[in-house]
Amino acid sequence: MAAGLKKVPKSVLVFGASGRVGSQVIHALQQEQPDIRMRLVTTSESKKPELEKAWQSSEVVIADFFNEPSLHDVVKDMEGVFVVTPGSVNGQTAMTNLVKALKESGNKLIHVIRITAMFPDLNPRRIPKRLVDPGLGLPIQSPIAKRFSKKAFFRAVPYMDIADIGEAAARLLLSPDERHIGLFHNINNGTDLLRIEDVAQVMGRVWQVEVTADTSKEGFLNEYTGISKERREYLWEFFKFEKCNEVCWSLNDFAERILGRKPKTLVQWLIGNKSDMLE
Repeated sequence: MAAGLKKVPKSVLVFGASGRVGSQVIHALQQEQPDIRMRLVTTSESKKPELEKAWQSSEVVIADFFNEPSLHDVVKDMEGVFVVTPGSVNGQTAMTNLVKALKESGNKLIHVIRITAMFPDLNPRRIPKRLVDPGLGLPIQSPIAKRFSKKAFFRAVPYMDIADIGEAAARLLLSPDERHIGLFHNINNGTDLLRIEDVAQVMGRVWQVEVTADTSKEGFLNEYTGISKERREYLWEFFKFEKCNEVCWSLNDFAERILGRKPKTLVQWLIGNKSDMLE
């Protein structure tokens, strides 16, 4: 193997396979390398038949980040790993358990990719103690494929289509460039760094309808009554934390370079999903 190059994994383990990002990673891997062997992980027995039907050439297994024996079983013989965890999961414990299982597996592991949605290189000491709650977990900021609400939040975040995120992750796994290993890549569409009121204006302009944004705490708490009051209060505090740190976000062209094309912009996504969003 030449210097600066890595082997391309012939097998990939996908955690979060039933989620939106995970499914896009699977699709992209199959498109780019049809003969790749994939093992898809879900924590839900009820979702296993759906995954087996959707991805018939892949192996579907049940595992839990907090059930160490199940992790040891699913990591066997895997050369690549993709990980995305829900916001309700204690990510530190989950990753500690996964790393332990991988180290003890004896695998010829090539590349592990984990997607997070926090600020790049965030110093953990900047996170207020009230937000470090294993029972609630730091939330994952969903990309633009998450349904927008008229009552939303007030901080600026970079946007990116989930399909592009999945393809970028797949291309990183399949890249022969070993320099990607061990790096933190800040990925976004290079165009859209917006607050929700900005997004509302874009939506109104693109769809030719009136779209308003209520960024008040009262509006947020009233809109999301489907989750517990404790969770709503926690999320609001997290969004305030994001607001205080939003200056560290910066748009870049990494996604364009790894994809070999420009990522989809918010406007393009809104045009393509107009019928679904306005139904």
